[in-house]
Amino acid sequence: MLTHRTLWVDHAKAIGIILVVYGHVARGLFSSNMDTPMPFYLVIDQVIYSFHMPLFFFLSGLFFIQTLDNKGAGKLVLNKVDTILYPYVVWSMIQGGIEVILSRHSNGSVTSSEVLALWWPRAQFWFLYALFFVFVFASFVYWACSTR
Repeated sequence: MLTHRTLWVDHAKAIGIILVVYGHVARGLFSSNMDTPMPFYLVIDQVIYSFHMPLFFFLSGLFFIQTLDNKGAGKLVLNKVDTILYPYVVWSMIQGGIEVILSRHSNGSVTSSEVLALWWPRAQFWFLYALFFVFVFASFVYWACSTR
């Protein structure tokens, strides 16, 4: 199936990803007491972290209405189960399992029960968790409003 891509959205995602990587690297360098000028670091950190996640939420929802009109609420939610919820579960288990195995060799201590508690998102996976429930909630609201 051929899909039409909106180039500026792909570019915005790429810029957001680069900023996330830069932000994480800068925070790591700063916390390891590398030679990072404090004022420069603080300004860059605040700028990046003030908008990069809202940018991803915005870009993720940009085509929501169009997709909802094309697929309907039920198929949209099922699609989000495949494209958001499933990767959330799989990658949470993979990363969490590795954390459990390596926890005795690291500063952190992670248990299997913490990994299996999928209602508490692990680390960076909060984004997928939140995004899935935003899509479900928005689909329900739009479906409820359209049936009136």
